[in-house]
Parts: sequence; C-alpha cells; structure tokens
Amino acid sequence: MTNSCYYCSDCDIYDSNTCATGAATACVSNGGTAPAAPDGHTCSHYQCHRPQHQYNNLDNLSQYSLHMEKDFRYYFQHPYARLFVAYFVVFCNFLIFAEDPLSHSLMECSIPVLGNVISFVATKYPHDPYWTAVKVGLWLTAIFVGLVFGKYILHHIILRRVLRLKMFRDECGTWMVMFASVFISCYFFSFIYNFLLVWANPKAEELLINSYMGMTYASFMKVAACGTWCGDFFTAWMITDMMLQDNLYPGWAQTLRSFWHKHTTTRICVFWTGALVIAALVITLIVTDKISWDNLNKDFIASTELSRA
Repeated sequence: MTNSCYYCSDCDIYDSNTCATGAATACVSNGGTAPAAPDGHTCSHYQCHRPQHQYNNLDNLSQYSLHMEKDFRYYFQHPYARLFVAYFVVFCNFLIFAEDPLSHSLMECSIPVLGNVISFVATKYPHDPYWTAVKVGLWLTAIFVGLVFGKYILHHIILRRVLRLKMFRDECGTWMVMFASVFISCYFFSFIYNFLLVWANPKAEELLINSYMGMTYASFMKVAACGTWCGDFFTAWMITDMMLQDNLYPGWAQTLRSFWHKHTTTRICVFWTGALVIAALVITLIVTDKISWDNLNKDFIASTELSRA
C-alpha cells in the first residue's frame, strides 16, 4: 500500500487533513500516488483556499493593498516611505562626510584590522623586487586560502552542515562568507609577512604591516565616500526601479508606472545610463574637491559635536 498524504504549499505542511476545503497535492517521497483533492483536482501545485492564506498567492499579492487596513504597516511599506528612507540614507552619509573633521585631516590614517589588510595589499611596498614578490605572493595566497576556507569549511561544513542555518542552504550566502574569510585571512597573513621582514630584512621597521595605511585621513575618507555613495545610490536606484514595476500599491504614480511598464527598452536604458552617469559625476565631484562644503554651508548647519553625532 502506498504512503500518501496531502500537502498545502501555502502552509508548508504535510497532513492528511490539511487544506480539506482546497486543492492539494500528494506527498510522493515514499512512492505515494496523488489522490484527488476535494475540489476534483489531482496532483498539481494549487494554493490554499482558506481565508487567512488567500493572499499568499503571488497573483493576488499585487492587489493585496486594496484589502489592507490603512494601519501602520500600510503606510510603513508604502513606496513613498521606502523611497524616502533610501534617499535619506544617501543624504545622511554625505552629511557625515562633509561634517566629519577627519575628512580634512592630513594625519596618517590608522584603523585596526582594516588598516592591516589595506597596507598589506595596497600600500607599503618595498623597493626591493624580491620582497615585493614575496609580499604579492603572500597576499595572493591569503586570498586563495580565504576563498577555499570560507566556502568549503566555514560555509559548507560549519554553517550549513553543523549549525544547519537555513540562510546558508545550498550555495546561499557563499559570496558574503568568502569575502569575510578573505579579509580575515589577509589579516593573519600580514603577521607572517611581518615575521619574514623582521627575520631577514634590515629595513623591517619601515615596512612592517600595522594599522597605519600609508595614506591620510582625507584621502581615505574620499575613498570611503565614493564607496558608500555607490552602494547607497545603486541601492536607492534599484528600489526606485522596483517600486515603479511593483503592483502592490496600484494607486500611486499611475502615469509614471504605466510608462515604466510599457516601455521596457526605455526603462533599461534610463536605469543604466542614469546610474552610470550620476555615479561618475558625483565621484568626480568628491575626488576633485570641486564643491566645498565649508563654502556652501556658511554655518547654515553649525559644525558641532551634536551635529556630527
């Protein structure tokens, strides 16, 4: 006799009594067959017909806002609220960059751990080609070790097999884990490089890897501002594109959303052209100091500990 049961794809439950009023599919893990569901359908993927699950269907989800109460959640996830948060983060990051005194400091930048990795990979290279080759070989080895350890040991064995975390099932999260493991690997390999310098190089004191990056705070803050700008802007830009394509709130920006839906080629061109041009323009302004916050501000927003906090 075959072992069969009903399955509700919305509830994610295997039970002989699950979704008795709706369509169901058969659990065939043990060779079971598909008995007819109460509504006459046979083995297939049907959604639950119970009221509390009727909006889990992706087809119905686009009209979900029409049935929602105008409560906190309705306004919290409204497209205007999402867009405001996304672009307000961009503004706040630029305000921090403009107000932070470190953005104008000419002292050598020192950040624990991060400084070690940057000076190991990007700065403090010796003039001797032999030691340059040693340093490059070590950080290339560190990257390779970090990638292998991060994917196969940390992700596959520890996070996925031992801890059984669902967020790391299959190949999910491998890039994040591998990036973190490469960063840590470079940090530890910098100590191996320091040991070799002290052991065999008479000018080791000038080349030792530490938290000092070999660049000023002003230069580092420009690099950080370019990175945060790209991350924040691309995120906000993608959110804008997704909100214009989404149907969850059919009443907002109807004209623009209609144009966005009908002109696919134009949408793609506008998205990528706008992203690249705006990003390049702002990065140019950051790097070249064409715009000075001190000249624009004129104490409009007083630079105090409170404003910087």
